[in-house]
Amino acid sequence: MLLPPVYVRPFVRRNKTDRADAEALVDAARSGRIPAVPVKRIEQQAVVGLQRVREQWVTARTARINALRGLLREQGLTVPVGARVAVERVPALLDEATSVPVTLRHVLLSMHDEVRGAGDAD
Repeated sequence: MLLPPVYVRPFVRRNKTDRADAEALVDAARSGRIPAVPVKRIEQQAVVGLQRVREQWVTARTARINALRGLLREQGLTVPVGARVAVERVPALLDEATSVPVTLRHVLLSMHDEVRGAGDAD
């Protein structure tokens, strides 16, 4: 049986220590007013793990796209909002733009490749 933290917190009487937490858990478990949380099966834990990994990938991809869009904006190039639009338009923008330094162009194309590769997993 697992106890949700929201139900245990009222039972903590002192500063946060392992001992105080353990005492609060015992008091909360003894009270009988707290609903038990079922322990997840291994399959459920695996699905939750996959969801967390995908969420991290999406967050990292979004951050890359925003950084790419910001760096391009500093060079006077605008990319409309949207991951798909950014992936489609960045190479053409970089081919047409002569104002982007070569070193930055290589980094931006590398970032674009990362974003495009992460998008293939969707």
